[in-house]
Amino acid sequence: MKRLFLLLAVMLMPLSVKAMAISESFDVGDDVSVALFSDSDNPGTGFHVLKESKSGERTVTLIYDGTIEGSPTIYDETRPDDGHEATANLNDSVVYQKMMSVIKQDGKEWRFDTASLLSLEDLTNLGITKNANGIYEIPAKYSFLAPIKQDGLPSDHYNYWTSIKDDSAATTSVYCVSYNENRTGDDGVWATLESRSIASITNNSECAIRPVIVIDKAYILCNNSKKTPNAKTGINDYIVPLAALLLVTASAVVLTKKKSVFKEI
Repeated sequence: MKRLFLLLAVMLMPLSVKAMAISESFDVGDDVSVALFSDSDNPGTGFHVLKESKSGERTVTLIYDGTIEGSPTIYDETRPDDGHEATANLNDSVVYQKMMSVIKQDGKEWRFDTASLLSLEDLTNLGITKNANGIYEIPAKYSFLAPIKQDGLPSDHYNYWTSIKDDSAATTSVYCVSYNENRTGDDGVWATLESRSIASITNNSECAIRPVIVIDKAYILCNNSKKTPNAKTGINDYIVPLAALLLVTASAVVLTKKKSVFKEI
């Protein structure tokens, strides 16, 4: 009987630890560090929270603080050899294949539930819609969505693809988030979404790749936006359940011993 209770304790301990991560809440724009790779003890990879995740929700949606290797790239292209036509459909595009090949690379595979590019739903959730001139603008409030400008590099190395189609364009086009090169202060418009044609392979159709992933909270090492002297560490989330579990287990063992004594009498 004692072995049974000890086995139950071992089995339930991971559930108690898991509860610590699930109990955390994340707000849009939070700066987080993620244990991104499954094969290494890296100190953390930078992401920003793209969608609010409340306590009790297992996952959180994040946007990568950078661009993946292989950028810039075209969104898609016609491949006569296998009959592939240029398409604005993300899952069938060259840019999606390139992104997945990098984040699923053997030996350096990312931890994630799903992976994509910035979508129209993402913008809508943030309240970002076209302005009076029909242009999507990224305001200072959401500056974490602006491309991370790299001095000395052409803009196509940091401006990044979305999965948002420009249905008003005469040709097949997809929006690319483009840094506002004329920005002078911290206020105002940080970036705009510019339509890029994928019908022809030119420099105008190249942008970088900045993944959006949905990931288990258990892999988030730190929420840098909520580091305060009195911040909750989450330790009670697993110590309290574990203490309760041990108390129940100990009581059961004592009860078992008493039953054995009564049998002997």
